[in-house]
Amino acid sequence: MDQSERKEADDAIRINPLKLDDACVENPSLLRYYGESLGEARGKRDTAKIQVARIRAIADLTYRQNPPKDVKITESTIAALVTENEEVQKAEDDLLESSKEVYELESIIDALQDRRSELKNLTELWIGGYFGTPSTSGKDQQREDLHQKMRENLKRREE
Repeated sequence: MDQSERKEADDAIRINPLKLDDACVENPSLLRYYGESLGEARGKRDTAKIQVARIRAIADLTYRQNPPKDVKITESTIAALVTENEEVQKAEDDLLESSKEVYELESIIDALQDRRSELKNLTELWIGGYFGTPSTSGKDQQREDLHQKMRENLKRREE
């Protein structure tokens, strides 16, 4: 997952409290999109695991059938030679990359599930009037009433 894809995921997870209706509608689609991406990434990771096993097996057989002449052949020597094989290392690097992609997508799915819970909480707060306009306290209202009366008295005097 490159930097732009990470930013896109971060933007998708972010909630705008002024657009809760849009966020509630889009959340299932986001979960599905990233869920499908996760399924594909898991498939690639499983394929990479199989590829590592195959390449290790081929390298193992190759070293057993044609051992290096300057090395005493033991099980640990064969294991070390297989581990140091360039093709094995490349396949293992590919597996690590595939696993990283899976972990990143799992993290996004977890964040979207948290987002769903947060949307529910924010929606309940909105229904309860939490995001409404602030009301004035009793003293503020009295002060406003007094100012209004003073304005009315000034208008009367001017007439």
